[in-house]
Amino acid sequence: MMKLRIYIATTNGPSEIQSLVEEDPDISSVVCLNGTTQSLPITPGYDAFVRKPTGVIERMTGHRVYRLDVSDPITNGESWQLGVYLAHALAAEGRLAQRGEPANGVLFVTGAVNARDLGVEKVGHMVEKLDHTGQLMMETAGEGLPLTIFLPKADLDQALIGKLPPNVDVFAIENVSEALDALQMGVPEKTAAPDREEVQTSPMPSSVDHSEEEKATEPPADTTSPSSSITRYRVLLGLGLILIFSLAAFGYRLWDEGPRQWQEMAEKGQIERLEAALNDHAWPWLAETYREKLQRSPQAVSLALSVRGLRPADGKSCAGMRFRNTSLKAETLKVQGENNLRLTRPDRLCRLEFELTNRSGATRQIWSSVIPQMSNSRFRDKQETMQLFTGELESGESVVLPIRLPLFRSGDLNYTVTALSFDQPSEEISSQFYAMVENPGGTDEVFEKYRSYGLTMIRREIPVTP
Repeated sequence: MMKLRIYIATTNGPSEIQSLVEEDPDISSVVCLNGTTQSLPITPGYDAFVRKPTGVIERMTGHRVYRLDVSDPITNGESWQLGVYLAHALAAEGRLAQRGEPANGVLFVTGAVNARDLGVEKVGHMVEKLDHTGQLMMETAGEGLPLTIFLPKADLDQALIGKLPPNVDVFAIENVSEALDALQMGVPEKTAAPDREEVQTSPMPSSVDHSEEEKATEPPADTTSPSSSITRYRVLLGLGLILIFSLAAFGYRLWDEGPRQWQEMAEKGQIERLEAALNDHAWPWLAETYREKLQRSPQAVSLALSVRGLRPADGKSCAGMRFRNTSLKAETLKVQGENNLRLTRPDRLCRLEFELTNRSGATRQIWSSVIPQMSNSRFRDKQETMQLFTGELESGESVVLPIRLPLFRSGDLNYTVTALSFDQPSEEISSQFYAMVENPGGTDEVFEKYRSYGLTMIRREIPVTP
């Protein structure tokens, strides 16, 4: 038996119908969130949708109270009704894939149901609802499952539907019966037996011969041979298996040529290749969904920067220290702001130490530099110029980039600190890092792009006034 999983389309994203169980008829129906005791705001509407005389579910199933669990909140409106009706219809035939059960297909459903004639009425907001199907399409394609969308015919937008991939079937319907026919279902309405006083009978004369009438009303004999029925069954079974394997192959190809390769590039730090692959992919909706997934992924703070200043212990100038028999005293410098940091008390600083610490729980590859820029000063030796470090840092390990301040400076002195952290070595990241070092003023776009693809990056401007 083929089971189907149902997602209710909402403007905040799909909400999966996780379970549907009968409850005591003396209580009210309820919609709960994700198996918890939290009932959702649509609960009163659901109870009315189920119970006679206002509802339609009791007329179909003969039971009047249910508990329905969904994965995500559904707060208002009536667009949930069509999906809930189909869930009850599937459950009545044992075909609803509930939480933890394997499914043979997925339904994405939206539409209000008229309780009088089961007409499917317009609900609107189709652009927002279909915009949230990208992740669902990617997951179903990866599992090789067919995806079917049911929506009101009044909400059909051909331009919008035309953007969907070819493995998605769309049914724009005007009545619930059309959805049941598409799913090859026939769920009869169960009604109570009529009261005796409502039954009207007419006595028939005893002399009437009913033999010809009985002959006329006898059902025709079944002339279908058992072998022909078996043959038809085998043909249908074969076609069904071919369809399933074709969808599975299509889903694997979609996953193999898309997210799987993209994930490999992202894990290897091949950001330029990944960017080109996303831009050139045949289905932009899938590429955009993957981009959004990367940007929504929480980025752990795996790299921390601290700055220490070294001053003469006697509180005097850095010049002539060797003649005063004094040493340097280190102190952690407080910085102001978030991006362009300004040191407090920069006077009488002899050295700066920029310390980078790996705060992740694993070994990380680090690329880091400290580059000084001065307007009216000059550098005397390598201790005052650019400092670099590239290599691995274990979890909790730190590296210090020391740099000596020029003794004779009359203009502003700015230090540009750049640091990148990634899971493993990457030739592409190394190349981009050295491009940043050579041209620190023209890397903002590259910097932001790499950050959006999951790299931990630090870039700080630290000015030291004379």
